[in-house]
This record gives sequence, C-alpha cells and structure tokens, in this order.
Amino acid sequence: MASSGFSQGLDIDFAPETNNVLEEIDAALAESANEPSFLPSRWVTARTIFKVAVGRGFTPVRLMDCNDGETFVSTVRWAAGYDHTQIPRFIEVRFPWLEEAEILVFTHTNVNSSWDYLIDVIMEAPAWEEGLKCYINVELVWE
Repeated sequence: MASSGFSQGLDIDFAPETNNVLEEIDAALAESANEPSFLPSRWVTARTIFKVAVGRGFTPVRLMDCNDGETFVSTVRWAAGYDHTQIPRFIEVRFPWLEEAEILVFTHTNVNSSWDYLIDVIMEAPAWEEGLKCYINVELVWE
C-alpha cells in the first residue's frame, strides 16, 4: 500500500481505494491556488458531500460532480435512483450547522438563484475552519 501526500508526511498506509480519494484531494489542493477566487476551490468541491436521501440511507455526491444548478439537480436525481424523465416537485437542501429552519428549496423555476445561494452557504461552512469535510443533507420531494 502507498502513502498519500494528504497524510502530511505521516507514515500511514492506506487501502488502494482510499489512496484514489486521497490522490484526488491532493490534486484538488494543488490546483486550487490557480483558480479564480469567486469559485469554490477544488479542495472545497472535493470535500463537500451531499448526502442524497435514498430510503433509510443516503448516496453521497460530491460538489465537484456538480458544475451548476442544472447539473446539481440531475446528479441528485440520478443518485436517488431516478432518471431524467422523473422530476420531483422540489429538492430540499439542509445545512446541519445552521438552524433547522434554514432549508434551501430547489424548484424548476429557481435553480440558478438556489445554486448561487448554496455555494455561498457552503463557502461559509464552519468545517473549513477545522479542515474537515462539509456534509449537506439532500432530499427529493415528490408530493
């Protein structure tokens, strides 16, 4: 097993599948210095995980897999097991670090403005101060 640069010089062996994820994070860290400041860095996009509700569990989707509001909606729909012909009434996004009342709702009429707000909230997440991952709960609502 190999050691990743993400381990910050520690002598730690990781499983091969873990190395792939850590290599992606290392690459994101290296590339983030060259990106415009108004976009989330690749480090942030690699470490932001949407937990898409599926039954009693969830499917993880990284922010880096979503380029914009439309991609977010289609990726979340796919992660929940639905195809492009099945359109939910709306998508609820909950931020665990904010009050319960703070819910972002994506509908077919507000995708772009909701996406912009989502990115703003993610960039202010307390997880970044602590060097952690940012988890966000997502649920598709059909009725």
